[in-house]
Amino acid sequence: AISRAMRALFLSLLLVSLFVRAFTVPSVWPQPRSLLSGSEQMSISAVTFHFKTASRSGILHRAIKRYEDIIFCVATPGHSSDLPYLTIKVGTDDETLQLGVDESYSLQVNANGSMLQAPTVYGALRGLETFSQLIHYDRASHRHVIEGCPIAITDQPRYPWRGLLLDTARHYYPVKAIKHMIDALSYNKMNTLHWHLVDAQSFPMESKRFPEFTRRATYAPEAKYTFADLHDIVRYGQDRGVRVVPELDIPGHAYAWGLAYPELTAKCPSYEHNVNNIPLNPTRNHTYAVLQGLLSELSAHFPDACVHTGGDEIVFGCWLEDDAISSYMQQKGIEPEGLLQEFESKLQSLVAQQHRRMVVWEEVYKHHCALRPGTIVQAWRSTKMLHSIVKAGHYGLLSAPWYLGKQVPVKHSYHYEWVDTWKDFYHADPEETAGGGTVDNAHLILGGEACMWSEQVDESNVESRVWPRACAVAERLWSAKSVKSAEEATPRLTDQTCRLKRRGIRSGPIKPGNYCPIVQAP
Repeated sequence: AISRAMRALFLSLLLVSLFVRAFTVPSVWPQPRSLLSGSEQMSISAVTFHFKTASRSGILHRAIKRYEDIIFCVATPGHSSDLPYLTIKVGTDDETLQLGVDESYSLQVNANGSMLQAPTVYGALRGLETFSQLIHYDRASHRHVIEGCPIAITDQPRYPWRGLLLDTARHYYPVKAIKHMIDALSYNKMNTLHWHLVDAQSFPMESKRFPEFTRRATYAPEAKYTFADLHDIVRYGQDRGVRVVPELDIPGHAYAWGLAYPELTAKCPSYEHNVNNIPLNPTRNHTYAVLQGLLSELSAHFPDACVHTGGDEIVFGCWLEDDAISSYMQQKGIEPEGLLQEFESKLQSLVAQQHRRMVVWEEVYKHHCALRPGTIVQAWRSTKMLHSIVKAGHYGLLSAPWYLGKQVPVKHSYHYEWVDTWKDFYHADPEETAGGGTVDNAHLILGGEACMWSEQVDESNVESRVWPRACAVAERLWSAKSVKSAEEATPRLTDQTCRLKRRGIRSGPIKPGNYCPIVQAP
């Protein structure tokens, strides 16, 4: 006979087991707005499971095929499925992808009928990503299963702009590498690739109107992006709900422009030891004719309503040293800041001619340039600057605390292991103030971007530099403001970085001991 003590111990263990099982919470990244789960396990079989939809969207149907391959990444013996299908309903098949597109969705998973509903195709894509994260391969039973059923999720992003800046000027990235990064963005529900196309070091974007750029200002003849490449990358992004926003960083960082067309840049010999010092010459009409032509070509190949025109780190001393530019300023009675204001005014007119919305770095605002309504200003030095921008009535983006290349991205926050900087990224919030107060005009904050500048990064190491740390930015910009515990996020981020590796993204571990089986080669 079992003693009373043994019986009591057995009952206690049983109750503990039931309690733990009853509160199984699926691991989803980013954390959904609302997630309710049960205690059951459901199997899902590649042989019998299928997606059902009446939508005719090519983007949605291609996504379904991709996710079928992702979900059933391990071949398993044929078996019955507790979940026979997932019905997908979208409110519209309109595939227009622009800032502010509705990405909300709801997802119910249960034996009586599972359903994914979204107002748009892009909300359905976000729901498919969540559905795929609910499923894992159980090595003991050799089945794909979903824990914590029934599951009910309602979800929507906190901010409409959730991006990554990728710099392809300081090092060239093959098209395949850019596409791989777009894949990773979609797996984290990020929706914008800010493509920093050109900089002081190179001008790899093809121009039919000005062919000397790719003849004289690239690293090699093959290190360029043709119009076909641009179209390919934009379409690839749209298929995954990722906008591609191009940047021409002007008037600073223009040394490569001068390699192709020397008349376009300022002449300042004492500054030429650093190519980043050389700006455009904003006093020549030819400069604006070239800009008009390039913006026209950009608009033809990038359908997004936004174009980034830079405006950061202009070295005014170079303008002062150029005799022609200095003489121009004297005749006009202006200082370099006034010359920048004149340049930005003309540039805004050129952008408006292309029916595009201008995005600029914070210096354009800081130097008191008159900005047209709708202009978006990106803060890269401090969150305090972002708050100043929106208080002044401008739309704002935050990047300041999310520089992936910095050893100490947040001042006075040091880590022995550099990947632990993900915690700094996670804790940084666009609406956080030093005194804990509210931000004036917080509704003008559109979101933000993690930034991967490429001084010491190329295709060989970029993915491990970006991921999984940028996952922290993804959750900060998607999930509710109240989701802010790095300790609570750690198990889910451990699952997410393993998930990324299984999908071919070279995402590194965040702590010792998290073995990640069934890693597929990229």
